[in-house]
Amino acid sequence: MNVNGLGTGDREIGRRFTIELHKVMKISGIQLGGRVFRLIAKVRQSSPIRLAPVNKRSLVHPLFGKFSLRVAFLCLTVGIASLAGAETKIVEGTIAQINEKSMILTVGTQPLAVEEGFETRFWSGKSEAKRDIFKVGDRIFARIKTDADPPQLRELADKTTWDWLDHIRKEPQEGTVEKVDDKFVILKLSDGSTFKYRATAKTQVQLKDKPTASTTDLAVGQHVWAKGRTLPTLDTWLVTVTDTPMAAPIRKTPGHKREKSKPLAASGKLTGTIIALLKPMKMFDVIVELKTLHITYDIDTKFYLDGKAAFADDMRRNMEFSLTYRRDKFGRILASKVELFSRPRT
Repeated sequence: MNVNGLGTGDREIGRRFTIELHKVMKISGIQLGGRVFRLIAKVRQSSPIRLAPVNKRSLVHPLFGKFSLRVAFLCLTVGIASLAGAETKIVEGTIAQINEKSMILTVGTQPLAVEEGFETRFWSGKSEAKRDIFKVGDRIFARIKTDADPPQLRELADKTTWDWLDHIRKEPQEGTVEKVDDKFVILKLSDGSTFKYRATAKTQVQLKDKPTASTTDLAVGQHVWAKGRTLPTLDTWLVTVTDTPMAAPIRKTPGHKREKSKPLAASGKLTGTIIALLKPMKMFDVIVELKTLHITYDIDTKFYLDGKAAFADDMRRNMEFSLTYRRDKFGRILASKVELFSRPRT
């Protein structure tokens, strides 16, 4: 950053901000070194959405004061670092139970409880859908954020729609323009389905009769080919749209993916209070340090009540417990030994 011409006050704010930023990042367990700044630079270069320029003199956007700058920059840095550490997995399974704001999926032979959020997306019949279209027993594919307790449901779809969506996100698509506005380009694809691409100022529009074109130059009914890219929001950004055929990209062999840290260790012990029993699912919910966790057990799980051998049926709500667990690749917490206490422990 060029600091020429900055006043003493501006430089002092910058110095103090850097010190505070290092402290917060150290507390958060995030290394504030070249890696983070390289990541920020990389995101800045590749992001399809431009940020408004800052005021060079005061180092702040005209709408923000000096204090707001410090808060905004800190949130941006922490947010990018958190995004880089997010872990998601795609699972195939069956809907076993639908609750008000969560679901229990059966993945393989084990239940997986997932919480829904405001941004959870549902797909069915090769289009976006409402949650209530899904029923218990439906076979589904789901994208799960596993580095959260409980795991978070990012999106869910039937198998046919999942394959269709995956193909659109990875391969160029042929279709005709159905609608264009300031945020989206909607195409009617060659298979008859309709898909909405997120368009920005960085979307490349290549037209034979117009060397420098934008999405506003696209006409309804125009025959085009489109290439998308999945954003962290799960919008599909329109990277390129052209009126000439587009070849499918050559697939690259994925490199080794570094293991990300989890909120809970891969195995360990937990103590707390049982708050709910879901015996048909072989699950129970607990409170551990003000956090709700979903615990799964099986026929190999050992139960003890006040030090004596017991069974899963001996569990009761509001009982205190201590358990030994391990986590599987889907983020489930699998209990291997559960100690139950009929009376509160001192």
